[in-house]
Amino acid sequence: MARNKHPEQTVQRILTVAGKLFSEKGYDGTSMQDIVSALGMSKGAIYHHFKSKQEILERLSEAFKGEEAIYLRLKNDRSLTGLQKLYRFTCYAVSDREKQAVNSVLLLGMGDPQVIARVLHNATHEAAGYLGAFLEEGMRDGSMTVRHPAEAAQAILLLLNLWLNPGMEQGGRERYREKLCFMKELTDGIGIPLMDEPLILLFCDYYDQLASVRAKTGRD
Repeated sequence: MARNKHPEQTVQRILTVAGKLFSEKGYDGTSMQDIVSALGMSKGAIYHHFKSKQEILERLSEAFKGEEAIYLRLKNDRSLTGLQKLYRFTCYAVSDREKQAVNSVLLLGMGDPQVIARVLHNATHEAAGYLGAFLEEGMRDGSMTVRHPAEAAQAILLLLNLWLNPGMEQGGRERYREKLCFMKELTDGIGIPLMDEPLILLFCDYYDQLASVRAKTGRD
């Protein structure tokens, strides 16, 4: 069998096709055979790179590095306060369309314990470091008064990724908005005046975007 001279291109093609199928059919509704058929490749060629559907999902969750890039850009912007940096980072997280395309795959798989574990790991280890840095900067410049920045970052991300996760909300859009209003009261109360009406609307738009994906995949 001829050697694949461009394995990175093959991997990217598998991820692209699998991500599209996960979004269209849902994670549970997509089989490895579906991915094989859509790619028009042999099973052996795909299993050479990915041993399972779960491995593809994990790679998809790691493939998008936009959060790191936006964090570094904001971190080095001396014209912004810590709170302003946190606000812009949060707006990006819920409004960037490319990131949403990746996240929709994860969010629609929230019934899978392995997917939940993956989301929790990302929240408490990776993204928490970004938020914690902004919170500490906000304490220094006076834009925030939170007393325990590292712990606050983890708690906020756990709430955002689970309790406020659009993929787990079954009460409808108005119920989701009520949760966002409570989140505002909570963060204001601990010295992080992050949530305002424009940001709440961005979160609601994110909810609507996922609801649209749900409808297409029959997940409602």
